[in-house]
Amino acid sequence: MSSSIPSLETVGFAVADAVATLTIARPDSRNALTDQVCIDLIAALGAVEESQDISVVVLTGEGPVFCAGGDRNKPSRLQSDDPTERLRMARRWDTLFEGFDRLRQPTVGALRGAAIGGGAMLALACDLRVAESNLILRFPEVLMGQYLLASGTARVVSEVGPARARDLLLTGRTIDAATAERWGLVNRVVEGRELDETVDELCGVLRDIPAPVATLTRQSVRAASYSAIPGWADAHLGSAG
Repeated sequence: MSSSIPSLETVGFAVADAVATLTIARPDSRNALTDQVCIDLIAALGAVEESQDISVVVLTGEGPVFCAGGDRNKPSRLQSDDPTERLRMARRWDTLFEGFDRLRQPTVGALRGAAIGGGAMLALACDLRVAESNLILRFPEVLMGQYLLASGTARVVSEVGPARARDLLLTGRTIDAATAERWGLVNRVVEGRELDETVDELCGVLRDIPAPVATLTRQSVRAASYSAIPGWADAHLGSAG
């Protein structure tokens, strides 16, 4: 397995007991997203997809924060003045989220501290999400005059329904872990010291499910939920330039 793992600058990749753990590894910036993080996560998902030895995937962040959204100190090429460059990068982000959808293996998000903007979208890309009780979640894009990345609007609507999606996306409001659980954005809320143990137990359950059954179940649910989602790049940038 190790020989097929690409060299990743911003994402840790570890496999133990048939569980692959992908860790966004930019703790000094609260695991803020950059174009390189996107590229590395795509590569990591590709390695998972090719492996026959991985049954479950965990996505987490190094340190006390899962992901604080886009890195303002390293602007994405999504903000480029060149519309062709914007479109190219937007399609790369679409590729990332489609990569989560395409996996055979169930995915679990282990969420600490904060999941903001694109970080919240990465959390929603996971089949199941376990959050520390101190987690906050927010989609602030509209307040910055930006679109939500990678078909985000349709995905949020699918998870929480249109009324709550409007509340989240039009106001940029912050919600706590208890509200996120009540609204269906996370599946379990635990105290911080219990997060790793809870995720390990959940991975054990998922690992014991026959692989074809797990694959067909997750893909059936996603097909029913996301069947009408267009690519974000095509929906918002396809006519750019």
